[in-house]
Amino acid sequence: MAHPITHLPLEITESGSYLLTRSMDAPEGDYTIKISAPDVELDLGGYTLKSEASVAVLLAAPNVRLLRGSLLASHLAIAPLPHIRADSCRFHDLTVSGGVFVGGDHIVVENCIIEGGTYGLKVGRHSIVTDTRISGSHVGLEVGAGSRVEQCDIRDCEDGVYAYGSNEEATHLTKVVVYDCKALGLRLDGPGTMVRCEAHNNGKEEPAGGMLAGPAAIVKECEAYGNQGGDISIVEPCELSGNRTSDGSG
Repeated sequence: MAHPITHLPLEITESGSYLLTRSMDAPEGDYTIKISAPDVELDLGGYTLKSEASVAVLLAAPNVRLLRGSLLASHLAIAPLPHIRADSCRFHDLTVSGGVFVGGDHIVVENCIIEGGTYGLKVGRHSIVTDTRISGSHVGLEVGAGSRVEQCDIRDCEDGVYAYGSNEEATHLTKVVVYDCKALGLRLDGPGTMVRCEAHNNGKEEPAGGMLAGPAAIVKECEAYGNQGGDISIVEPCELSGNRTSDGSG
């Protein structure tokens, strides 16, 4: 049985399930909810948690699951305590204002809407991000090597997507759409794939282009139109196949 959340701020020091039973506003402070135990599920219950704290949900342990509701932060929505590895966390069915800066490995983000923040969403290696929309951030999405990003929509950011791969851990982007960013749309550094991705109308203020693929990347069946600074740029060796661009190359 889930423990009801009746007051804020709150530090969770025991593993288990916790449930928000009504919409709540939280005052200024270091955090609104601090999770100091591993294996915690925090269910917002479909309600709204509005936070004026420096960090709305402060992660001080791994294996946290946060789901079902709205998290509206005046500052940072979700972040780990310094020097804490918030690995193996899962976030789904959330509407978030304020940015999600996790940085841990093996993070799963599903069916979320994220707005604002220096990073809309930052996760580490071997992470999975699916069916998520991000907007209004300095960097929309950053993922580490060995990650998978599918069916995501990133718009109106300074830079759209930074994805990193390595020789041992390729990163795969599928059906990722990036548009109306001020600088670069979508960047894949190192080995990996971009398949059926789209980049449109990026580079509006800094002509950095639509897509940039690094060495050992494969760019396949992507579309890139109207990007200032070029639609698809590559660093050899890089494989291009079946792409569509403004000038007909690809």
